[in-house]
Amino acid sequence: SLMFAEDALEIADLNVQTTETQVGRIRAFVEAGAAPESDLLDLQAQLASDQSSRISSEGEVALAKLQLAQTMRLSPTDAENLKIVRPNISSIGAMPALPAIDKILTTALTNFPEVKAGESRVRQQNINEDLAKTVGLPRLSTSWSYGSGFSGAAQEPVGDPTLELYTIGYTENSLEPVLTSALSYNEFRTRPFSDQISQNVNQSLFFSLSIPIFNGWSVRNGVRRSQVSIQQAKLQLEQVQQGLQQSVERAHRDARNAIETLAAAERSESAAKLAFDNAQLRFEQGASTQVEYTQARNRYDSARLTALRSKYDLVFRIAILDFYAGRGLRFDIF
Repeated sequence: SLMFAEDALEIADLNVQTTETQVGRIRAFVEAGAAPESDLLDLQAQLASDQSSRISSEGEVALAKLQLAQTMRLSPTDAENLKIVRPNISSIGAMPALPAIDKILTTALTNFPEVKAGESRVRQQNINEDLAKTVGLPRLSTSWSYGSGFSGAAQEPVGDPTLELYTIGYTENSLEPVLTSALSYNEFRTRPFSDQISQNVNQSLFFSLSIPIFNGWSVRNGVRRSQVSIQQAKLQLEQVQQGLQQSVERAHRDARNAIETLAAAERSESAAKLAFDNAQLRFEQGASTQVEYTQARNRYDSARLTALRSKYDLVFRIAILDFYAGRGLRFDIF
């Protein structure tokens, strides 16, 4: 990660400064005839190696920063100005106890989207079963219609009528004509639209009753299919819950292991620092060789890097637990 690469670069810088100090000190001893020139050559070679390590560390920092910027899809300008907020990774002694796994499980099994989706599928299948059962129930339906119409053939008389007489027959004995009268119009027009709409209104009301008799098998099979779907949805939900529980338990165990690993790494770092301080003192007093001094420093560097790696691993494990517990990203871990 970028933070680990920056810390490794800081260690490389300190090593270069320390070796430069030792080179200056041994050079003075060589010039005074108090130390062999081979010691100076060995330290100069170590200084060149430390400077090479620092250059490599600088490249690793640049590469880690580039990879982070690419992952975040930042522009080149934003990538140059990228700065990260570093979590507090001080001593393990300030590390609080991990949250109880039961609380994390309860939160995860209640709030995780995968669980909610599984519960929603179960509810949906229960609804489908109820709908399948309704297919076998009698159905009563009703409908009502309202309508009107207009026709251009609908005519009405215009003007005053005239009375006309018509012969409709004759009497049997005297053969006298039998007359009737009727009003007659000479002019007609199409009846207005509004009049026809109001006068041609028609309404109807219908009732229908359907009683299933011969489709019992299809209804029963549909209900059984719905019940199978319910069981499948429940099994899927149980699988999701079991998988989530296993993930939480594994994450909790990994966090505990990370705490124990960090504690061991810090003890190793403290012991390596004491050994290096002693080797440095003995080297400055001429009681040990440059090879012994370099070996002690390399062991101390390795212990420091291991402790740093363990700290960042613990930060990552705590972040995973926070994710399952429904908490946001935090930077004060210890």
